[in-house]
Amino acid sequence: MNKEELQFPIRIELGAGNRRLPGWTSIDISGHAMIKCDLANEKLPFNDNSVEEIYHSHFLEHFSYPEPMSYVLSECLRVLKPRGIMRVAVPDSSIYIHAYIEKKPFPEVIPVYKPAYFFNSHIDSINYIAYMAGQHHHCFDLENLLAILNKAGFTNVKERKFDPL
Repeated sequence: MNKEELQFPIRIELGAGNRRLPGWTSIDISGHAMIKCDLANEKLPFNDNSVEEIYHSHFLEHFSYPEPMSYVLSECLRVLKPRGIMRVAVPDSSIYIHAYIEKKPFPEVIPVYKPAYFFNSHIDSINYIAYMAGQHHHCFDLENLLAILNKAGFTNVKERKFDPL
């Protein structure tokens, strides 16, 4: 992608895979995104303070904390304009922990990514969200996510109800 293909204001979706949100630049390690970038090891290909909005859903849990997750967040902060917005969605691990404690059948709790789900006992609700067949490297609840974002330098960090759009 070259600068002529960028839409302004610049809005980026990280970890987008092959999804293309209209008006957004998709960035992913796969070759399916508009920009291929290994965010654990590469800088975001944008100038400082040049991005209006950043969105990523089910992305941060694929990075270990503190590194490389802190590096990824520092890159987001670097490119985000002052008063820019970053929206983050991560799986809430507390749902799976409650399922374990209450011995609820796991598939009733939330939709399941079948390739990562192996039920032998109720502890597998924790194994599922914690490891996701080797894909996940960090678990979040609201308190943890807000603390990590604040520590990374983001301000006005708060929960927002999920918006499917």
